[in-house]
Amino acid sequence: MNIKNLLREIRNIFAYREMKIGNMDYEEYWTSREDDVFKEGSDNTEKIISDIIEKNSTVMDIGCGDGRLLNRLRAEKRAHGEGIDVSATAAKRCREKGMKCTVVDIQKKFRLSKKYDYIVITDVLEHIPNPEFVMENLRDSFNKKLIISLPNIGMVFNRARLLFGKFPLEWYWHPGEHIRHWTLADIKWWIRSNKNFGCRIAGIYSNTGIPLLRKLWPSMFSAGFVVVLERDIA
Repeated sequence: MNIKNLLREIRNIFAYREMKIGNMDYEEYWTSREDDVFKEGSDNTEKIISDIIEKNSTVMDIGCGDGRLLNRLRAEKRAHGEGIDVSATAAKRCREKGMKCTVVDIQKKFRLSKKYDYIVITDVLEHIPNPEFVMENLRDSFNKKLIISLPNIGMVFNRARLLFGKFPLEWYWHPGEHIRHWTLADIKWWIRSNKNFGCRIAGIYSNTGIPLLRKLWPSMFSAGFVVVLERDIA
């Protein structure tokens, strides 16, 4: 987290954001999205994922957006990537980068038609009411790793807002963005207790937050996590 973002988060302990869209509509979201808001976290998340994925692997990016991650994996790891997204606008931008992308609402009937070496779900699960449904339907669809990212509602700024009587500001365009919430402890419990996921945690990495402190005390000072899962064969 750079100084500009750090100061913004401190200010937001006492403030409210202005809603930029009237309804939580992902077509409008992708039309008005400002990439620089998420750049630091996205860059860090993508680097973590790129370091994990082996060269020449097949990758499915669920909620791929405009294909930014798939494009990076293709350049750095010669990955053979495909994506799905609920937004036709985002899917079109992904295809313009030369990737295969299909418009799919993963909250409805959803199952991948083939296996991939890696499945990636970044900045998605917190936006849907039943991420368990998605996770359960992926248990037999990856060969190596399932990689997800989740925000940390237990970060210090969120705790401070609660202390002053305000709910954490886990949104940028509309308050309806995040409808599921996890702390670091919650993430570990969630994976461990949902046996139908068929997964176990292989690693958890802080993707953004307060420099240095997020490595010393990630549950307090990290804004989010990349969680690497592998098949639980026990």
